[in-house]
Amino acid sequence: MMMRAAILGFVLLALPVSAQPPQAARCESCHGTGGAGGAPRLNGLSAYYILHRLGEFHDPASQTPHATYYMSDQASGVSASKAHALAGYFAALPITPAQPQPVLATQGKRLYESGSCQSCHGAEGEGKGAAPRLAGQRRDYLVQQLANLSIMSRFHPAMSANVRDLTQEQAKALAAYLGAD
Repeated sequence: MMMRAAILGFVLLALPVSAQPPQAARCESCHGTGGAGGAPRLNGLSAYYILHRLGEFHDPASQTPHATYYMSDQASGVSASKAHALAGYFAALPITPAQPQPVLATQGKRLYESGSCQSCHGAEGEGKGAAPRLAGQRRDYLVQQLANLSIMSRFHPAMSANVRDLTQEQAKALAAYLGAD
């Protein structure tokens, strides 16, 4: 696994970031122009994370039914070179910044900083390696993914364990702190 990550990182560094790949229009039909509109937002996610997620869509057991339904066919039709081009393109786009909502954001910030969130997702929710950027992601998407992970309709060993006791109100507070609309 570590070797795969190292090779993937090397390959990503070797790829030039270019203009919009032709196949990006297919992604943008759901994720919005420049990957900044739909859920999840793709703009500014790390190329490593995008490639990692594209690979995960080949394992329906680790996905929500919604993600499997919409993405498994999409991901299976993307060659390695096209996946790299897409990942580089969306990673290079400007991020959507977080827009904290005052009422719940204070509680969400406390939850984020007191838990293990920062160790994987970064101090500001900017994402690191295989952990996605959370800052600026759509609030409704964040709440839904936390719920999916907690009931394991989307499974991730660390995330499912970390959020299983999260209440709906706490999930909304985290989304109020990290998210944007």
